[in-house]
Amino acid sequence: MYYAEQLTIYVTEGDRQGGKLLYQALIEEARQLGLAGTTVMRTAIGYGPQSPQIAVDWTMALAPQMIMILTVIDQPAAIAQYILKLQALIKKGLVTKELARVVHHAPVEKNENRKNFAPVPEQSAMDNLNDSNNADHATDYEKLTIYVGEADQWQGKPVHLA
Repeated sequence: MYYAEQLTIYVTEGDRQGGKLLYQALIEEARQLGLAGTTVMRTAIGYGPQSPQIAVDWTMALAPQMIMILTVIDQPAAIAQYILKLQALIKKGLVTKELARVVHHAPVEKNENRKNFAPVPEQSAMDNLNDSNNADHATDYEKLTIYVGEADQWQGKPVHLA
């Protein structure tokens, strides 16, 4: 079993940085740093500080306010480098960092410049993640992730709208 850190980055689809879409700039920065990979998901519906009304992707005026979620998992040292870049790129948005337990890692091809996930004892990994002297430590929050099916209903409405 190996431990890594996972960053989850939330930005809006229309945010721009240096003439390109912010989420694309974030992907490019991760690639240039040699991070293991980045996954991007586009939400279908949501709201937040920039869009207090419920934004849906099928409303053209609100589509640029949809949230793009980027997930990056890599070794703590690589994540620390990326966080420095994120702080310069992201003016609005949210970034969370959590410990990820890697239970299986099977890279497609061997990259000579890339180190495999190194075994890290669980307590050491947690101490590193929760270090209050960490420069990127702000305030502790709790994260709740809810997965529902598109067809799920509650009181006659799609549950994701409820």
